[in-house]
Amino acid sequence: MYAPVSSSCSNQNENELVLQAICRVLEQHPSSRTVPRSKLFSLRLKPDSHLIVELHGQSLPAGMSSSDMIGRSLVDLTSPTAKSVVESNLRSAEQTGEATFTIYMGNCALSSAPVDRFLVVTKAIIVCNCLYCLVADFYPPQQ
Repeated sequence: MYAPVSSSCSNQNENELVLQAICRVLEQHPSSRTVPRSKLFSLRLKPDSHLIVELHGQSLPAGMSSSDMIGRSLVDLTSPTAKSVVESNLRSAEQTGEATFTIYMGNCALSSAPVDRFLVVTKAIIVCNCLYCLVADFYPPQQ
């Protein structure tokens, strides 16, 4: 179990480049849980708001581009019926350090757009006892 952490860091702006580099190294660290090796894409999320601040990977949800995702909340990009479940899982990752769940995503602005299903492994990146960000790795759904 992780110790309680502050949701915002003092001097975060001063250390942003260093923290981004640390975050990228930690993103590459394998999860403690068994997950498929075929990661499709990763998102870096701001704590609390779950705004997407960075995206890596090419296999995005159907009908979506990186510009559709950056600056938006991950919760807002999910299926309307699953928003509360996704929010709960992201909060769990903030509190415990990691959460694994299934998510349905697609371009909700287009009613005819297909919706994709993903397995998501979300990890909290904690620096100096402060929650710096969440990293959400997206995989094909497990059968």
